Amino acid sequence: MVLVLLLLLIQVPPQGIQCERIHSTVPDVVASELKWAWDSLSSVTCCRSLVIVYDAICVIQIGYASSNEGEEGVVDSNKLMQGSIYQGVVKSGSQSYLANLSLYPGKSELPFLPSNTQAVILQPTGDKGIAILGGDTIRGFTTSESDQVNSVPFGMCHSHSQ
Repeated sequence: MVLVLLLLLIQVPPQGIQCERIHSTVPDVVASELKWAWDSLSSVTCCRSLVIVYDAICVIQIGYASSNEGEEGVVDSNKLMQGSIYQGVVKSGSQSYLANLSLYPGKSELPFLPSNTQAVILQPTGDKGIAILGGDTIRGFTTSESDQVNSVPFGMCHSHSQ
């Protein structure tokens, strides 16, 4: 039993490339806040990738991204928004936690994450966006970390369009 629990908490180094992409319309003050949120989340949780899509624009992609040849982890916002994962989270208006990503058929809707991403939190950012946090550990986000993600004001990213 202890061995099983230990196996579930093993960190898996992301197989991908480091990236930091911030959309050109994002004001410096918002970019700074988003970077601060990223630094905080990646320091205290298993989060190794963060993507925020709002109003059909990839506002930020930071941390590890897929290294698939020809794609280099670039987020196709329109394709993401058409998928069932995005539609479900935006429609429900509540966070979704995929504790073991490899078990979900919707994993194919997240090709911009490293191929060995273990867990994902999908956090709505208002009615036009989503924050996607990829983790390096199966069931790696605790309940309190999930609550912390829920309290991060990712909605501030909408000001890129104002």
